[in-house]
Amino acid sequence: MNAGSASALIDALIAGGVAHAVLSPGSRSTPIALTLDAAARASRLVLHPILDERSAAFFALGVARSSGRPVIVVATSGSAGAHFLPAVIEAFESGVPLIVITADRPPELQGVGAPQTTPQADLFGAHAKTRVDLPVPGPDVSARVFRTAGLRAIASATAAKQGPVHIQAPFREPLWTAGEDAGERLAPARLISGARTLDRAQLAKVASWLSPRGVIIAGPMETPAPAAVTLAERLGWPILADAASNLRAGGHPNVLTHGDAIVRAQSDRLAPDVVFKIGRAPSSKATQEWLAKVGRDRLVLVDDLVDHGHLAKALIAAEPNALFAALSDATPATDRTWLAGWQAADRIAERVLEAPAAKLWEGQVARAIARAIGPNTLVHLGSGMPVRDFDACGGALASGVRVFSSRGANGIDGTTSTALGELAGSGLRTKMISVTGDLTALHDLSGLRMARGQDITMVVIDNGGGGIFDFLPIAAHSESYQRCFKTPQEADFGAIARAFGIEAREATTADAIAAAIATPGLVRIPIDPTHNVRAHRERWAESARQIQLYFEAYFSKKGTPHVEEGS
Repeated sequence: MNAGSASALIDALIAGGVAHAVLSPGSRSTPIALTLDAAARASRLVLHPILDERSAAFFALGVARSSGRPVIVVATSGSAGAHFLPAVIEAFESGVPLIVITADRPPELQGVGAPQTTPQADLFGAHAKTRVDLPVPGPDVSARVFRTAGLRAIASATAAKQGPVHIQAPFREPLWTAGEDAGERLAPARLISGARTLDRAQLAKVASWLSPRGVIIAGPMETPAPAAVTLAERLGWPILADAASNLRAGGHPNVLTHGDAIVRAQSDRLAPDVVFKIGRAPSSKATQEWLAKVGRDRLVLVDDLVDHGHLAKALIAAEPNALFAALSDATPATDRTWLAGWQAADRIAERVLEAPAAKLWEGQVARAIARAIGPNTLVHLGSGMPVRDFDACGGALASGVRVFSSRGANGIDGTTSTALGELAGSGLRTKMISVTGDLTALHDLSGLRMARGQDITMVVIDNGGGGIFDFLPIAAHSESYQRCFKTPQEADFGAIARAFGIEAREATTADAIAAAIATPGLVRIPIDPTHNVRAHRERWAESARQIQLYFEAYFSKKGTPHVEEGS
């Protein structure tokens, strides 16, 4: 009975698009584990057994994110499933489809002190899109119940805003009996879903909002929207592309990579009539603040209600790439000077960021890594300063580069495990470069353990603690800052890596970074935090000053910029 019910459930999930499953060991999940193992041996899916549930869930998150397909992650009963919660939160906030299965004990063992038993029904609360409670398998419960449950789970996980679904799976002993027949085998039902598109009248309404002075803000997206670039080119609009937007690869004149520096200049010359935003919230706080200033009743959100300032005049519930492709017949730009001004500002910011530095700082590190990344490489940017520095300073990337970052809940936990999952789920014979801070790396040593033998280079930018707090007002608190916020560590990353059989090295100059990241292993880059903060603030101020001077010097009274070559 257990075997047949588990088979019906897993068959339906595979029919719905599951190609990977992640399993942490345990007894109560035996029927699910054996079914997954049989499916893996039959080449119906790839099974990843991972000891640590927390790492397992983040690994599953990474696989689902890079593959674009739902992934199963399984835990036994008791506290095991609780370790999934941080990854489930990130999956919910960033729209990643996970099928989270927690095995459980039957009702008669609940609330009576049975070992490894705790209330699990609402384990993930509001962070699960849907909860599916399975019955205990028995002679009076058809396998069709479990097939239907699997299809419900897949339909919910992959619906308009994707996310995690929790399946509660109670089983009675015996959990496995030698020679047990799987029972009735059902042909799994199929799930067919379609794209979200607008009709002709709706498209006409959206097209009426297009203006010569528009901007597209592209926040973090796993699936890029290349049609946005085509439309921007036709309209003469700039795209402020986040480092994790996956629109920077290959470079395009309309895709600007220094939006953070440009908007810090706060030039009225760059105030748009309309802003289309795709993806999640920009990594740049300066961009979010600029949007709050210029976007009121000018902001149009595409596909997601990410609107911190409550500015939007419209939300378009349609797939972004399909929408922009459908708008491709829009009227081309009549004011090419609008785009030219943005492009000039982008080049000015790039010059300031490229200027030599007496001492290594994190923006320079991001730029050096970005320049060294070869085509078709996978990149994971840790939360905190790495994703912000890549956004502000990294610039364009080589063609085919895919960038991932956990920008749903923006947590630092599970980062290495997530990056390894993204590598496994990509389906590509390529390498992964993960870039994290020192605290983020220490937060996932279980993930570091899994990196042995994998084609991943783990860059650890070591600024002696929580470097992002150095930029906040709390850094001025003389008594509590170091102990309660900065939390400096003295970990020997080289020794830790070598203990797991991973090669370790250091890079202490910008010129040394390219060679250091060329092969798998751990690369520590030490940073002086005091110099780092000063360098950031000096570059921000200088780029803003030069952009303002540019517009003061080259805008005529009619508001037309004179853009010189190399300006």
